[in-house]
Amino acid sequence: MRNVVIDHPTEPMRPGPSPHFAAIRARVLLGMLVLSFAVWWGGITLLWPKEPKLEDAALLFASAWFAAYYALLALFLWLACLRIGVINQLSFGSRPDPREIWVYILLGVPMSAVAVVSIYVLYLPLSYFFPEFVTAILFEYSPAIWWRTEPHFLLENLVDALAFVVIVPVVEEIFFRGFLLNRWWRKYGVPRAVAFSSVVFAILHVDIIGALLFAVIVSLIYVKTKSLIGPIIVHASNNAIPILENLIEGFVTGEVKMAYTLDEFRAYWWLALLGAAVGVPWLLWFVKRLFRREAVAA
Repeated sequence: MRNVVIDHPTEPMRPGPSPHFAAIRARVLLGMLVLSFAVWWGGITLLWPKEPKLEDAALLFASAWFAAYYALLALFLWLACLRIGVINQLSFGSRPDPREIWVYILLGVPMSAVAVVSIYVLYLPLSYFFPEFVTAILFEYSPAIWWRTEPHFLLENLVDALAFVVIVPVVEEIFFRGFLLNRWWRKYGVPRAVAFSSVVFAILHVDIIGALLFAVIVSLIYVKTKSLIGPIIVHASNNAIPILENLIEGFVTGEVKMAYTLDEFRAYWWLALLGAAVGVPWLLWFVKRLFRREAVAA
């Protein structure tokens, strides 16, 4: 086993990268993504129910298996850190003060609104030229939360909420803003590290434009604070918004009506305008606030 030498500075590392998060090479990290997906996809191929008709049991399996991908990625990260001996040196960073925590929680609202805008900006034009492609991308995958009355309805929603609001934010922020961003930060500097890690994050999501913007914002939060807690809170809030929307709709109407067809998707184009009106000014305010405080601190 090759020894990995890591510098342990006596002074705080801000504004530089974390030496412990930066200890794993980028190609190894990217290999973990590929390997996790390969194992996960192989498991789906072998274990998926013979007739997955989006029935209750199939949905429960899909939710649990979705969480399993991130569990695999977390396992590979843990093994790699164990191998190079940095597992005990990793830290999420300092906890934000209560006011900042609320800012991060509320930031999930404009993030979700801008995500709606970006989905329409990308997929609405494509829906007229490549309707089958857009249908496959947007409508052949079950939504994040289901309002159902079958026997496993409560368990399905609980598994989905746990996966999307806890597991996904924690694992993705540790991987992308913790390991990958810090590695490229040490090698290329902040601008390229933020850009490269954000692009990798974005291409792994259906909402590529929104995911890219999201990744840049939380990367800047991490660079400023050197703490993963803020990005995790923003990520969890962003993922919780659509779940809360569906739950509220379910309690009020008794069901959740989703746009499963291209015609329905196109008919709701006005949601993009609403999202832009709510989300864009809020995000601009936050970014301005973030850089203003950075300038004052400097």
